Amino acid sequence: MLKGWISALDDDYGNTHDLAALAAIVRQHPGENNTPAGERLTWLTRYAVRYRYAGAQVVMEDRSELLEAVTGTVTAIIDRIHMLTATEE
Repeated sequence: MLKGWISALDDDYGNTHDLAALAAIVRQHPGENNTPAGERLTWLTRYAVRYRYAGAQVVMEDRSELLEAVTGTVTAIIDRIHMLTATEE
């Protein structure tokens, strides 16, 4: 999602899975401070690299909190991408 947002901003993100670095790229653009850029999820960076492949298991202490954070962030980012690209899909 963050990479899609960065692309919609016509910027580059390089080869990274670091969510904090990706959020920082978004924040460099004027007008992008009102939409969550994944800051609540930056702690997932270590899992984005280590556990992204088959067979890995991640244990979350509070799954409902994680689900709320992911759902809210993804919804906000998708809405912002639609606005930036003038699309509805």
